[in-house]
Amino acid sequence: MSIGLVIPIYNEEKGIINNLKKILETINKDEIDITQIIIVDDGSTDDSVMILKDFLPLDSRLELVSFTRNFGKEAAIYAGLLNCNRQAAIVMDSDLQHPPSLIRLMVEAWREGFDVVEACKSKDSHISFLRRWMTRLFYSIFAYVSEMNLEGQTDFKLLDRQVIDAYCNLPERKRFFRGLISWLGFSTKQVWFEVPLRQGDSSKWSLVKLARLAMVAITSFSSSMLHLVSFAAATCFIISFIFASISLYQKICGIAVSGFTTINILVLFIGSIIMFSIGQVSLYLEHLFDENKNRPIYIINKKKSYKNKEGFDGYIE
Repeated sequence: MSIGLVIPIYNEEKGIINNLKKILETINKDEIDITQIIIVDDGSTDDSVMILKDFLPLDSRLELVSFTRNFGKEAAIYAGLLNCNRQAAIVMDSDLQHPPSLIRLMVEAWREGFDVVEACKSKDSHISFLRRWMTRLFYSIFAYVSEMNLEGQTDFKLLDRQVIDAYCNLPERKRFFRGLISWLGFSTKQVWFEVPLRQGDSSKWSLVKLARLAMVAITSFSSSMLHLVSFAAATCFIISFIFASISLYQKICGIAVSGFTTINILVLFIGSIIMFSIGQVSLYLEHLFDENKNRPIYIINKKKSYKNKEGFDGYIE
């Protein structure tokens, strides 16, 4: 049973060739039946595409799908899976932080009958304390609102053909790969690894990009934040009612009350609740707005895409 390999890249000119050689060396040495390797360029602005174009003739399994601009890693993963026509596909990064040595174990687990084999991080000592803390905070919030525990999971996964088809047929345009694969509910096995040092350039994932992905993930999988708005409104009403009751009692009893500080505190509190509520609703409205525009998830630049030394005639979705 042949397997495809999907590798999304973005501005990886410094290390892409050496890293691809190491990946190819590993799968050849382990005699893994990978017969299709799809490299998805997410609109790189460096010379990644030109470098890859010269490298493609060295291996007939290599294909390059190049976007017209940067559509995001989620779109790149989707494009790779959509263009994979093998019995299974492995999604992995090109920087070798997803160790190629795990591929053999993942394939063995798939042949045992598991539909999804996901590589999970047991330790990642190469990220900053702030990023590690924010990551844990996100996973805690996501687990609470969606009832799915994704802590330690990565995009390094092996998917059976039926999982690929189910994922590609989902109607979402804003996608969170890890969450959607977990939501599908297929039989899953986890293999654990310690994240090695990144090979090549620095990570393209800034804290801002990670925060945006977190918002997409939370708004895609739960309406809990909207319920939080209702809870905040109820809390605000109760506190306001208590203050109003105290003020009315003091008025009836003839107690002099200046009320200036109290009024200021109440105004600031209520104003904060209102702005918070508007912000939460706006996130969901933005998500609905983007989904309803029905624009393509990505667009392929066929002039820069190649399949087995020939022009690429792939999907535009």
